[in-house]
Amino acid sequence: MKPHLFVVAAALLALAQAVPARAVDQSGALPASPAKELVLEHCQACHSVTLIVQQRITEKAWTGELVKMEKWGSSLPPEQNALVASYLAKFFNPDTPDAPARMVSSPKRPG
Repeated sequence: MKPHLFVVAAALLALAQAVPARAVDQSGALPASPAKELVLEHCQACHSVTLIVQQRITEKAWTGELVKMEKWGSSLPPEQNALVASYLAKFFNPDTPDAPARMVSSPKRPG
C-alpha cells in the first residue's frame, strides 16, 4: 500500500471509531419511550435487543441486573437505573406473554 493511502485509511479508521454510532432497534421490539433510547445506547453496547426483550423478570430483578452491569462497566449512569428498570419491567415482566416464535427457513442443501 502506498504510504499516503495508509495514512488516509488510518485517519478514516480513527474517525469511524471516534464518532459514536447511533444505536437502532432493528427488531422494533422495544416500545417507544425516553428509556428506550437509554437501553439502545447503553445496553445494546453489549447485548442484542433480542436478548433483552426475551427476559421476563420483575422490576426488582431488572434493577439487580442493571446494578450488576454497572459493576461490569456499563455506561448507563446509575441515576438512570430506576427509569430503565421501570421501563423494562413494564414491558418485559413475568406476566408478559412470550413473543410468538418465528419460523425461519433453512438454507437448501445441495442435493
